[in-house]
Amino acid sequence: MPLLIPIFLTFSTFWLKRAIADLVPEVMATPLVPKADEATALKHRHGGDALAADMHFTKKLAQVFAEAKRVTRSDGLITVMFAHQSTKAWTALVNALFEAGLTVDATWPIDTELKNRSIALGTSALESSITVVCRPRIVGSAASFKQVRKEIEQVVQDSVKRFWSYGFRGADLIVACYGPAVGVFGKYERVEKADGTPVGIPELLDLARQRVTPSPASSGPTISRRSTTSGLTYTA
Repeated sequence: MPLLIPIFLTFSTFWLKRAIADLVPEVMATPLVPKADEATALKHRHGGDALAADMHFTKKLAQVFAEAKRVTRSDGLITVMFAHQSTKAWTALVNALFEAGLTVDATWPIDTELKNRSIALGTSALESSITVVCRPRIVGSAASFKQVRKEIEQVVQDSVKRFWSYGFRGADLIVACYGPAVGVFGKYERVEKADGTPVGIPELLDLARQRVTPSPASSGPTISRRSTTSGLTYTA
């Protein structure tokens, strides 16, 4: 599907030019969609360089969020619909939000996907999309990883209970807890380990994922702290 979106956009632009080109000529001035300005991570547009494609995507996404923030009231909210479960995709999203001066205030899973769609058969594909609610980021001082880890554990514990009661399970439950975790470390300028080493967003997201370990035949959440990586487990 990601490869098809630019094609759909080009198709739609062709007909939009016919319908409203006289109303917004400056927007419809180019023959086709300007590919260089698309917020995509398609490496074939960057000489096969996946890293350059990822950097382009994050940069463009940050520009979009910065403009959204500019036109939003100071007490307003910005919502983003996101349907991806990989740490890499969430890292790109969070980096773009932080660069634009935003942070995550809340996340709400919404059932938007068909369970019997082809991509979901035999996989752990998401059954919901995550509505990410953002506010302007107010950054405090640096924080220790030990402190932030405790905060993330607590907020994920509370979020698991809440989202579980709403009926979310598996990958949907894990991804739904990313938002509250981002809200924790987004409050700080940076997070550091005891030796001063900075902790990156991927590591903090992985920590949130480790706190949620679903059991297929479970009926409710039970908190377990058997080890530093056991996280939250679910037992019948």
